[in-house]
Amino acid sequence: KNCHDEGCEEGIDCGGPCKPCPSCSDGIQNQGEEGIDCGGPCKPCPSCSDGIQNQGEEGIDCGGPCKPCKEKPVVRLDEKAEMSISFPKEVLSGEKYRVTVVLRNTGDTPIHNITVRIGGMEKNINLDLGDIITIDFDLVAPEGRGNYIFIAQAFTDRLFLEKGFELKVKSNPLTLRTDIEGNNLNIFVDSNIRNSIIDLEVLKENRVIYKDIIEIKDRGVLRKIKAGKDYIIRVVLRKGNKIIERRETKLEAEREFKPVNIDMFLLPPFGLIDLYLLISILFKFRYP
Repeated sequence: KNCHDEGCEEGIDCGGPCKPCPSCSDGIQNQGEEGIDCGGPCKPCPSCSDGIQNQGEEGIDCGGPCKPCKEKPVVRLDEKAEMSISFPKEVLSGEKYRVTVVLRNTGDTPIHNITVRIGGMEKNINLDLGDIITIDFDLVAPEGRGNYIFIAQAFTDRLFLEKGFELKVKSNPLTLRTDIEGNNLNIFVDSNIRNSIIDLEVLKENRVIYKDIIEIKDRGVLRKIKAGKDYIIRVVLRKGNKIIERRETKLEAEREFKPVNIDMFLLPPFGLIDLYLLISILFKFRYP
């Protein structure tokens, strides 16, 4: 038997004691293959019409050696990063709450210009190799009650990742909202308990600079005071003498203002007497 006989060979003059027979894994384009180890008797060669993203394509059958992709393909960001979310399981309607998003780069390259979005709020970050970044979002719970689904999204121009979370919103007997409008601070209070009373105080450095007693009938009440900074708004909701809820929030407004003389504001007779005495003293000093 020799390499020119058909006895112990795997093919004609190949295999056994002869040179290896051509195969679909020998790294050589032979035996009628269309490419190296593909086509002909082997598996089909990658092409621009096989429905598979291969051969350096940017998308399925587009980009690379194929025709350009119409749009940049979306790649799951979770292949390159991890996202976790922490949030309160239950909040009161109209109340502020915080959602914390943690992003970690698990890939082998930095990821730049990532936009993180929740509930219409956006923040931009960069994730270098091994980075773990925490982003806080301060949101306001929807009015009313029920279970609400929110979506946290993180994306670049080509990468995309999202994760949903469910927030349970309970009915809130007391509503307190504040905002700055020009030189004024707007304070809106309301309650779903009709004919209740809300005691409102504004404090600065533990001193009361504004005070009001508000009766809630069929709608909420808006109060305007001069804007300031580093002050505390304190409200107490009560029905008669029974206290239903207390609320206190610290604000850091952009504009400073001079505190109102609370004695003069709340007790006009005494304030006017003090003012009269002061003017009299100054007048006598100026014209003895």
